[in-house]
Amino acid sequence: CSLSTADRALLKTVYRSLNDFCVPEKAPEEATGIQVLARIGRAVDAVWQDSKQLLGFIGLILETFARSILRPKRWRVTPMVAHIEQTGLDAAPIVALLTFL
Repeated sequence: CSLSTADRALLKTVYRSLNDFCVPEKAPEEATGIQVLARIGRAVDAVWQDSKQLLGFIGLILETFARSILRPKRWRVTPMVAHIEQTGLDAAPIVALLTFL
């Protein structure tokens, strides 16, 4: 068997790496009950975070509504009516489609 020096060095390196190879240890798994409880806890936390954000948004809407009710001179009636009309016109095709479904 005639191998060049470079090939022989490569084969020796591969051989040494195969001898040093070890299978990594698998981390022990948690019990199924613990996994279920952890998933429930994450879901409850997600619902709590979403609820806090929703309540914050509703609070901002109520605050803005209360401030605008107290100052009727700042109401811009024409743009408000235009937005209501445009929203109604945009919703008409969707409502018509949903009536047939």
